[in-house]
Amino acid sequence: MDKLTVIMKRVLQKNNWGLYFKGQPLLEMPVNGDASIYKLNDIQISELEGAISDEFKRLIEEVNNQGEAECQEKKESSEEM
Repeated sequence: MDKLTVIMKRVLQKNNWGLYFKGQPLLEMPVNGDASIYKLNDIQISELEGAISDEFKRLIEEVNNQGEAECQEKKESSEEM
């Protein structure tokens, strides 16, 4: 899990790539006057790491629950015989 996070972080930094929020890619910055200044609404590496980690935890929990259910089904079917 940590390896994938490190690899993704390295690829993003090596290629000078960034991630941004798709629904709101630009943030309007407050300024005096009529003109507006916009800032890229980018995602911090720590946010990416946290999101990847959370998704892996969810996936691992799902696989474990699925495995437990399959084991229970096998146990119940073998008891019926």
